[in-house]
Amino acid sequence: EGPLRSSFRFGFEGWQMGEEALDVVHDVTISAGKYYYESEVMYGGTEEEVQLVTGIVNMLSEELHEVETGVAVKAFYTYDHQSDDGTKLGMGLMVRAENFAGISEAPESGDGIVDTYCLHVKAAAGKPVKFRFYTVWEREDERWETAAGFEELLREEAERMVAPVSWNLVKR
Repeated sequence: EGPLRSSFRFGFEGWQMGEEALDVVHDVTISAGKYYYESEVMYGGTEEEVQLVTGIVNMLSEELHEVETGVAVKAFYTYDHQSDDGTKLGMGLMVRAENFAGISEAPESGDGIVDTYCLHVKAAAGKPVKFRFYTVWEREDERWETAAGFEELLREEAERMVAPVSWNLVKR
């Protein structure tokens, strides 16, 4: 925990998934000045590939939008009057295209997770996979007063997600 970044880890040992008992590590990182948190998930206990599922609640939104990022990243979002006070809130999910496995929608009622747009993420044993969850609120910044403003942020972030950090060392 620090002024620029905070991280925490969830650990699940012997998590039953069908016939398999998986060990799962889920790291969540929040960085100052960012509109997202990043999740990194890794599992062991089987050599089978699995799909992780994350999502965006859709109790107060009418539609899930896909962003044309122009890079090897899949991004989806909702933007509607979905904050507690009825103002506009944007929520989005982003994952590298190589890890994208599809979209589905949870049932409107029943046991477990409901009213959620689900993003399916491909994962392989022993290999970490990352995804990001974004939020913006119209009262925070005039850019977030429209869905187009939020979508522009997601396109910019998609480019950052795939661009490697580069170093230019200068000898003096």
